[in-house]
Amino acid sequence: MKKYLIIQTAFLGDVVLALPLAEYIKRKVSNSEVTMVVIPGAKPIADLCPSIDRVVSYDKRNIHSGIKGLMAFKSVFADEEFDAIFSPHRSIRTTIISRLLNAVHTYGFDKSAFSFLYKTLVRYRQEEHEIQRNLSLGRKHFRDTGDEIIFPNLELPSDKTNYIVIAPGSVWNTKRFPEHKWIELISHEFLADKQIILIGSKEEIPIGEKIIREVGKKHLFLENRIGQDSLSQTIRIIANGKLVISNDSAPQHIAVAVKTPVITIFGSTVPAFGFNPLGEFDTVIETDQILKCRPCGIHGKKKCPIKTFDCMESIEVESIVSAIKKILSNNPL
Repeated sequence: MKKYLIIQTAFLGDVVLALPLAEYIKRKVSNSEVTMVVIPGAKPIADLCPSIDRVVSYDKRNIHSGIKGLMAFKSVFADEEFDAIFSPHRSIRTTIISRLLNAVHTYGFDKSAFSFLYKTLVRYRQEEHEIQRNLSLGRKHFRDTGDEIIFPNLELPSDKTNYIVIAPGSVWNTKRFPEHKWIELISHEFLADKQIILIGSKEEIPIGEKIIREVGKKHLFLENRIGQDSLSQTIRIIANGKLVISNDSAPQHIAVAVKTPVITIFGSTVPAFGFNPLGEFDTVIETDQILKCRPCGIHGKKKCPIKTFDCMESIEVESIVSAIKKILSNNPL
């Protein structure tokens, strides 16, 4: 049996966007074994991917930190040799892990830290979608010149229910649609009779609490689940919803993987970076103003560098409502 390893120890959304690489490998070698290395928090995502046979957690912040931790992690695979290791993540840790493990072939991007340690380098094409970039690692190994895109797929029972999911948070502050804008959106008359569920991490609890304070009593069908559910539970909420509205963050990618239409709001980042949703009914919302400061970085910033936050503040709530109406016309509540 051919054995392959994918290493993606970045954020949750990055893990979702690496899942198509696992499916691609399975299509090429049906009797292969595909292992994926992820951070502990992302394990529920990889566990739901039918193309991944084994998920291994790399706890880079705790037991696997530092040189001692790296060597301890290496011992997990002490008796294994992989036909190929694919490393979508471009961090120095990922590069070193790829080097330490036994593999006939190792593939990383030319923009990876310490990229010279990989046996084969693949050009990181900024103009491509992240899924295509990740697939290019596999295509290099199998000498495939095709360009078919494969959507991420999370396999779990779903029963679409009549509610809208809103994910108002993000790790990066300038990726967040402002709270007062979320309040304006949820308070819109079109959404007055719509069931809405707020989702997010424990770190985003203050956002949910503020929205509830301002909107809760006015909106009888608003439920705040922020900080209350596990990742697995949140994925199920997304899978069973009719629509997801999200910032440029993990919920949009999860929505694509469970085939729930998504509206993604882009502020300091731009779709051209390759992290936009690709589903049939998915929609991108961004400012229609030409801003010289945008984008201000691939991840955005903790604060707006010029203190105006025009990239988000200039987005009209009505444009989001119009996108909601269009999606629901094809998939009514």
